[in-house]
Amino acid sequence: MSFDSRPSFPHPVRPSRQSKEGQKETIKQLEKQALIDPLTGAYNRRFFDEQLNSIPHSRHISSATIVVFDADNFKKINDNFGHPEGDKTLKEIVSTINNQIRPGDTLARTGGDEFALILPNLNNPEDIQKFISRLFGAFTENNLSVSFGFATLDKANTKKPIDPKATFNEADQMLLRIKEHKGQ
Repeated sequence: MSFDSRPSFPHPVRPSRQSKEGQKETIKQLEKQALIDPLTGAYNRRFFDEQLNSIPHSRHISSATIVVFDADNFKKINDNFGHPEGDKTLKEIVSTINNQIRPGDTLARTGGDEFALILPNLNNPEDIQKFISRLFGAFTENNLSVSFGFATLDKANTKKPIDPKATFNEADQMLLRIKEHKGQ
C-alpha cells in the first residue's frame, strides 16, 4: 500500500446523526460504564476514590466513616464451587449491603472480593457500632461471612490536614488485623 492510497473499509464510516437526546443518553451510558462494576452493580474503585478524595472539599460532609470489608474464604468458594458461584456470592454481598445503607452512602467494589463504604456524617461511635452490628447481622442472616475494618474522618476534630487516603488505609489495616486474627 502506498502512502497515497487510503485504506478501504468494508462499510463506509459515517458520522453519527444522533439527536441531542440520543447523544446525552449515550454519554450517560458511557459514564455509567466507567463508574459501575458490571458484575455487581456497585460503584467501582475509580468512583470510590473520587468520592473519598472529595470529602475534605465538601461543605455538606463534616465527617465520614469508611468501612472496608471482604468475603471470608472467597478463594475457597471459587475453587470448590466455581466462578459462577463466586459471582453469585459477590452479588449477594452487594444486595445485602444495599438493603442496609442510606441513600447518600457510597458502596463500591474496590477489588476482587473487596468492598468499601463511605458513610457521610456518621462519626458517633455508638451509631457506627449499631450500623456495623446491623450489617453483620444481615450478612449472617444471608449465610455470608464477611470481615470488616473501619475508620472515621472528622473534619471538626482534627488539628492536622484531612487525609481521606490515610483514613481508608487505617480501615484497611483494621480489616487485615481482623483477618489475621481469624487465621485467614
